[in-house]
Amino acid sequence: MTLGKKITCGFGALIVISALLGVQAIFTIKSAQSTAQTLATEYVPETQIATDLGNAVSDVQLAVRSYGLTADASYVESARKALGEVHKHEQAGQRHSDAHTELAQLREHLKELAPALKEYEDLLAQTEAKNKDILASRDTLNKSAAAFLANVEKLIAGQNTKLEKEISTSVEASKLQERRQKLMLAAAIRDEGNAARVAVFKSQALRDPKIIEEGLKAFEVIDKSFEQLLGLLQNQEDIAEVKSVQTDAQTYRDTMKKIMADDLALVEIAKKRLVLAQTVQQLVDETQVAGLKRTVEAATTSSHRLAASSLTLIIGLIIGLAVGVVLAITIIRSTTKVLTNLADHLYEGAEQTVSAASQVSSASQSLAEGASEQAASLEETSSSLEEMASMSKSNAEQTEKCRGWMGEAHVVVGNMDKLLNETAVSIQETKRSSEATGK
Repeated sequence: MTLGKKITCGFGALIVISALLGVQAIFTIKSAQSTAQTLATEYVPETQIATDLGNAVSDVQLAVRSYGLTADASYVESARKALGEVHKHEQAGQRHSDAHTELAQLREHLKELAPALKEYEDLLAQTEAKNKDILASRDTLNKSAAAFLANVEKLIAGQNTKLEKEISTSVEASKLQERRQKLMLAAAIRDEGNAARVAVFKSQALRDPKIIEEGLKAFEVIDKSFEQLLGLLQNQEDIAEVKSVQTDAQTYRDTMKKIMADDLALVEIAKKRLVLAQTVQQLVDETQVAGLKRTVEAATTSSHRLAASSLTLIIGLIIGLAVGVVLAITIIRSTTKVLTNLADHLYEGAEQTVSAASQVSSASQSLAEGASEQAASLEETSSSLEEMASMSKSNAEQTEKCRGWMGEAHVVVGNMDKLLNETAVSIQETKRSSEATGK
């Protein structure tokens, strides 16, 4: 494999590893982005709606509980305002579940929540109506109690006045004894009436209707006392006065019974309201827990994916680094080997070139020496020719025949002289070339 192919394969392997790591990172980031988008658009809003719904339901329960304890109408308004918030968050949850069909649990909880809220609102209205009845009954109770006590005190005062008058007139003892018994019966009626009132106050304070039931037992004593007192009275005015007190006592008793019935009804309504409140709170809590669970699961899944992606990237980078190091070492070794071989070949070629140059220099030197010897020979030949010319010239006068031949010989010698000069020039150039090659 050539060096270029090895380098190409090495860089190609690194590019493939980088591309795989990049694809894996992109896939993981896209997956995390999808999970984050699901969290932001589905699970977190679901949890927020459930939390807001739970807070609004808690506000409703607090206001209704406060109203049940105080019968203050302002708490009813607070409860209805909080119920408006509950419906607002319920509608928001409905829209959210419709927009995201996978939130089936939220949709089911909202479906169960709607009738429970409707029934809770009906029970709140019943509670309000019963509290209004109780307030009206308490007003009647207070008025009848005031009339009862006033008439009882008037009866007792009248009997005391008559007792003092009878004592001052020294009536017989049997009549005084009868007057004393009338006073005792009137006082018993007053005391039992006060006991019944205390029972009402205690029942109201402790919010226990059964205490009123205990207080109603006092009217058994009151009825017997009225019966005995009426049996002793003979004066029609006194009888009418006692019957007026008896009427007030009966009104007080009937009002106590009504208040007890309303209180018992309120207790039953409160029980139903408590069950519904627990149902509503359970639905809200389950919705909130489901939303939080999905949120935690999505966040955990995203975290695990990112952790796995980080580990994969680290391992991929280590592998890429190892492959790069191995490829670098391999390429360096291959390159070094090729360059070493190339250098060896170049060194051998240089040695051969130097040897050839030495041989050329020796040949040039030999050629130069041969040329020098040839030039000396030519010089000797030239001298001989000159002597011959001189001899020919001196003999020209003597030998007329030979003039023509000598003229021709002179031409020939001239040509030879020209040729020898050109040869000498060539030899000089060859010598200079040889010397330059030798250098």
